[in-house]
Amino acid sequence: MPLSEFKAITREVKFPGGSMQVRAVSLPDVSMLIDSHEQTINDIVQKVRKGIVENGMFEDEEVMASVLTDVFMQVIRESPVLIGNIISLCADEPGLLEIAMKLPVSVQIEALIVIGELSFVDLASVKKFAADVMKLIRNLLPSELEALAVG
Repeated sequence: MPLSEFKAITREVKFPGGSMQVRAVSLPDVSMLIDSHEQTINDIVQKVRKGIVENGMFEDEEVMASVLTDVFMQVIRESPVLIGNIISLCADEPGLLEIAMKLPVSVQIEALIVIGELSFVDLASVKKFAADVMKLIRNLLPSELEALAVG
């Protein structure tokens, strides 16, 4: 299939009175989210990094689930706007942030779960994504900055 025929896989998420289609997170979404929520995302990255270093997060699915649950709870507590942005971006309706933020919490959680499932099929894909990001950082950064990025 040529690139011109690509269509993102979407899944339906129902809400009172209707439904929306959501897709996986893309790199432009990640870029926008980093630009808009830099401090929260830095905090999340540090928490995940700590989980990897202290607990071997990717070696044990139970530890990984625990760390990711902690991260998810931190996002809920500290940045409901980030959650609204993720949902509205992955629904391809970034202008509807305010509406995404007003969805019932059960709908928001379901949407995030579906988006996560579409973005990361399984534990192996999460591991591969993390490894690929670290490889990309190492290849893009000058060697003197590499130690700061991974350390």
